[in-house]
Amino acid sequence: RASRELKGQPAVRAQIESTIGDSYMGIGEYVLAQQHFAAAEQAARSANLGVVEESRIMLRTAEAMANQGRIAEALAQGQRALGLLAAYPADDRDRLYAQSHVGSLECEANKSEDCRKHCSAALEGERRVLGKNDPETLATLGCLAYADTNLARFDEARPLYQSLIHGYRSSYGEDNSHTLNAINGLAIVDLEQKRFADAE
Repeated sequence: RASRELKGQPAVRAQIESTIGDSYMGIGEYVLAQQHFAAAEQAARSANLGVVEESRIMLRTAEAMANQGRIAEALAQGQRALGLLAAYPADDRDRLYAQSHVGSLECEANKSEDCRKHCSAALEGERRVLGKNDPETLATLGCLAYADTNLARFDEARPLYQSLIHGYRSSYGEDNSHTLNAINGLAIVDLEQKRFADAE
């Protein structure tokens, strides 16, 4: 109904289409999610909601593409979203958010050096601006740890995973999926370094 009833209210439609897209993402319907994010992006542009809102929607579209295995398209979309914020200060929260997400997409595209560069720069800014246990900071920390693992920089990945585990335990608890995924990442580093007892 949003497309029929909200033609004259693009700002409202952008919000609703984004919510619908998020709902489809939550149940794994990534093609449908992408369609609704595209409608949200168009509505946001029509309503002149600004480049921050447009960039955030574009990053959600990129995530939907990545979940369909369309990594190259997703990365290009993410880079366009980051480009919209190029004039923003390096420590701007929204620019840091986009930079981190582009880094994550670069890791998925097996561009680990580029991923490491973007996530490292974003992490430094997020720690200053948001604090070390903010969810966005922790997500970027995980991205950097993953990049270092892919690059066989295990001695650098280890303390990152240890910090990530501590941050997720403090924020979400021992049995949360974020905590468990971080523990799994550290176990992989242990395996690569033949620390089999620690890995087990």
